[in-house]
Amino acid sequence: MCVRNISHTFKLVPNRFVPTHEHVLKNDVTLLQDFIQSYAKLFVITGAGISTESGIPDYRSKGVGLYSQNSYQPMRIKEFLSSSQAQRRYWARSYIQWPIFSSSQPNQSHYILNDWFSKEVRDVKLRPDADIYLEEDEVSRFILPKCPSCDIGIMQPNIVFFGANVKKEKVEQIYEKINYCDSILVLGSSLQVFSALRFVLRGKERNLPIGIVSLGPTRGDNLAKFKIVARLGEILPIIKI
Repeated sequence: MCVRNISHTFKLVPNRFVPTHEHVLKNDVTLLQDFIQSYAKLFVITGAGISTESGIPDYRSKGVGLYSQNSYQPMRIKEFLSSSQAQRRYWARSYIQWPIFSSSQPNQSHYILNDWFSKEVRDVKLRPDADIYLEEDEVSRFILPKCPSCDIGIMQPNIVFFGANVKKEKVEQIYEKINYCDSILVLGSSLQVFSALRFVLRGKERNLPIGIVSLGPTRGDNLAKFKIVARLGEILPIIKI
């Protein structure tokens, strides 16, 4: 049904991180198609749910998300800064996980969005923070990386930790883009983290129509014009642009 011709070859990844779901309904396809074609300046918010089909788990999906499988909690910025042992634990787990994490490839949904907006897809975020479990004795043997500038300071990854704030200038930059847009589409995000929800709230303040496609509940469900429960890799390839 799709007129798009995407030349990428996709490696089939077992969907063990995709929650149980029904096949997409024809009415839902029509609803999303009409929404996208009705607006010329679409602002898209994606979450970890867009990468589960690449074999990267999210946190909150029922039955398959990391919070559902164990008591795992991601490291927060306060813990990371609290001690060298916490930093060693973070870097050791990330180091061991990196070969697996870095081998994950964009899935069809990533390429479709790339096709929509004609810009390179860079961000495919195994644990959503590329973390794994290690025993403490394994952590203790890991040598902490040193700051390349001062050789003594804390080496911190260029990410936004849980419990940390997105830089104000970045938030303002995104607000400006929302002010320019005429609609918002949320794909694969529960919007549980305020850093994403705030942009939906800003859109609601501006009376922008909001659409959501997600396999689970979101904090923005009551703000949306519609909510579609569907796997992104099934519904997005059908949409014509």
